[in-house]
Amino acid sequence: MHKPAQVHAAHPQRPGSELPGLDFATVLASTIHDMKNSLGLLLQTIEVLEKQRGNMAPKSAVQFRELRYESQRLNSQLMQLLAIYKLQKQLYSPNIEEWSVAEILEECVLEHTAQLEGRDIHIQWQCAEELSGFFDRELINGVINNIVNNAYRYARNQVLLTAQAYTHPVGSGIEICVIDDGPGYPEALLFDHNRDITTLDFHAGRTGLGLYFCSLVADLHRNKTVRGHVACDNTGIEGGGCFRLYLP
Repeated sequence: MHKPAQVHAAHPQRPGSELPGLDFATVLASTIHDMKNSLGLLLQTIEVLEKQRGNMAPKSAVQFRELRYESQRLNSQLMQLLAIYKLQKQLYSPNIEEWSVAEILEECVLEHTAQLEGRDIHIQWQCAEELSGFFDRELINGVINNIVNNAYRYARNQVLLTAQAYTHPVGSGIEICVIDDGPGYPEALLFDHNRDITTLDFHAGRTGLGLYFCSLVADLHRNKTVRGHVACDNTGIEGGGCFRLYLP
């Protein structure tokens, strides 16, 4: 008489042991890329529906504005995560060229005007028309848009973008500021170039990931021994926040 075949249960994976397969960071980056594409389609749909909001009730129009903002905010965060992954894995080479700074600021203002005015926030820019600098346009646009999106949440009535030349040990660079009239940055996020942003307590602040992304982007911009950097203080309008981006 044959003995019944024995069924051997697979041993469960022990906690802390390594799982076979792809690196988790790579899987996460791929998933984020797919999520970003789906979110892009959602944003396009929202824009189409917003064009028809003339027939909407005021409350519905406000809800669509908030939906668009939160979708854009999520899309921005996904883009930041992908950028951070590529930068840390050295998969991204900055495309440094000379650009008009005034053009960059003007485009940003045009992009955000309708959204900000929906909350009675006025945005404007100040910069000499002839001012130019050497930087990766896509990355710097990402930095400025990230800070302006943050201002949408905290500013009371005003957001101001400024840019001017500044002098450093080996020449001159560009200082770009995003200023608002909100309550200002919390103590945990006040820092200058002498403080390593990776030491910040992101759980205590409001934009830890965004500022980390901005810091990484700034550091990619270098002129001999001088590196780009960011700083935050509360010297904005009526004590509001002031974000400073220095490009050497």
